[in-house]
Amino acid sequence: MGKIDLGKAFDEGWKLFSKNMAPMIIATLLVMLIGGCSLGILMPAMIGGLMMMIRKADKGEAVQVGDVFGGFSNFGNLFVGGLIMLAAFIVGGIACGVGVIFTGAMVVFVFPLIVDKGIGPGEAWSKSWTAFKENIGGVIVLSLVVGFLASAGGVVVYIGMLFTMPFAYCVLWSAYKQVFNE
Repeated sequence: MGKIDLGKAFDEGWKLFSKNMAPMIIATLLVMLIGGCSLGILMPAMIGGLMMMIRKADKGEAVQVGDVFGGFSNFGNLFVGGLIMLAAFIVGGIACGVGVIFTGAMVVFVFPLIVDKGIGPGEAWSKSWTAFKENIGGVIVLSLVVGFLASAGGVVVYIGMLFTMPFAYCVLWSAYKQVFNE
């Protein structure tokens, strides 16, 4: 497994986002609307679709807003993966609040692994856990930075998340590639 170079992940993430800004922003709006209106039930599939868009853009292929619905083709795995992530956040929160920093980092690669490798949520959790153990500091920093970046747009004006959330996922994707594809 490779190590995370956060500067390189930001640089590559920005290139992915800036070249595909309009469709990613509109797709993020759809993620927020559909995921929110479904009380979160459809959120994992929508985020998976956004990750599929990012993977497509990373391969140099043209992305379209409709690509965000691609996650529904793997709804079961993404939904269970989302439950695993939710459980990790709840356990971390109950443990001592700051435990979320660790549990969130342990599952940060679950969605990219399900989308990219086509594996089930259990195997994705296992691989994400292995990446965490082998690069604890880098994965924790990545998880914190991506989490902060994704939500930062909502601090001032909620609409800002339409920019910060897809950019954060592009950074996550770039870091994921460093860890798993080298």
